[in-house]
Amino acid sequence: MIVSEVARLPRGARVLDGAVGLGQLARKMQQRGYRVIGIDYAFDAALAAKRNGTPSIVGDLTKMPFRDGAFDGVTT
Repeated sequence: MIVSEVARLPRGARVLDGAVGLGQLARKMQQRGYRVIGIDYAFDAALAAKRNGTPSIVGDLTKMPFRDGAFDGVTT
């Protein structure tokens, strides 16, 4: 369901995947042509997503380290 909602964005749109976990959702979006960045509070999760091909950072979703307008959409 999330991927179908993201499909409303144009290909190449920047998407933040909050609580990226292992990066399964992020990979699905990347395969459909979206530029995805992951963020997760857990170091191990961000590292796993990065190893699976999704650029990811360790961070707090309540204190986002991104400027306003950096992403076209956010998933979680």
